[in-house]
Amino acid sequence: MTKKYHNTYYLADWLAGKISDDELKQLVSEKEFQDYLKIKEASDLMGYFEKTDMSIAENIRKTYPKKQSRKTNILQKRLWVGVAASLLLLFGLYRALTFNTDILIKTGVGETKEVALLDGSEVILNANSVLSYSKTGWDDKREVHLKGEAFFKVKKGNDFVVKTVQGQVKVLGTQFDVKDRSDLFQVVCFTGKVWVKSSKIDEVLVSGKAVRQFDSLVQHWDLQSPQPDWLSGESSYQDTALKYVLPDLENQYNIHFNTTGIDENVKFTGSFPHHNLQKALAAVFKTLGIKYVIKNHQVILSK
Repeated sequence: MTKKYHNTYYLADWLAGKISDDELKQLVSEKEFQDYLKIKEASDLMGYFEKTDMSIAENIRKTYPKKQSRKTNILQKRLWVGVAASLLLLFGLYRALTFNTDILIKTGVGETKEVALLDGSEVILNANSVLSYSKTGWDDKREVHLKGEAFFKVKKGNDFVVKTVQGQVKVLGTQFDVKDRSDLFQVVCFTGKVWVKSSKIDEVLVSGKAVRQFDSLVQHWDLQSPQPDWLSGESSYQDTALKYVLPDLENQYNIHFNTTGIDENVKFTGSFPHHNLQKALAAVFKTLGIKYVIKNHQVILSK
């Protein structure tokens, strides 16, 4: 790494995803890195449940001046050890006081998880996703919050609502897939009907139809399979910009991409497997004529 950081700045950049775990480890001790992992865990979860206008990473950058003495940096390193413990304590109190009846399910990189809801409805979470809902009043108000992607098999009953940052989906009883990542919001209806609502979409999808919102655009298409391909261990795309394919690769494998040498808007049609990194990279980039080199957990792309 060539960039020099003040400790508050590299912590902010790491929380914001601008530098990797490996890069952070070059700047701090192993003990400090473990403390920072605690900060990230607490800030991620608190940020998910209680949205604010400014992230913790942005607050760190805003709060501290650019020029700091060596003595100040040492003191602040000690400060962040305390901050980690404080954030975890606050998060525990926050959960106990306001979310004591909530259910929270998470998946990691390359992990899927099947969940049974209180009414017998089923949810399968794709990699790197979060689902939450409250037990209180579930019989009258079936509502879940999703960050990432999930496939739903909903039992008939009262309205069932899936809420995401970018939009929401309401159903009475059906099977559908919801994806909310970065600026991409996508809903695919496999059976029944779903009502989709976002800043650009307000419509009812019927069985065999799909819609997505990206780059302030809306795209519709017809389905080619009876369930999401990712349930069978692969991800498929039809005329999709590469910038929306790369995050899915990162969610399935412990990698990050350097895209400075390519055009991320090039369109990809095809699929990649979830359990073989080399085959996955070849399936995407050889199809597009893009060269790639793997260094540690980073994939450098070039024409």
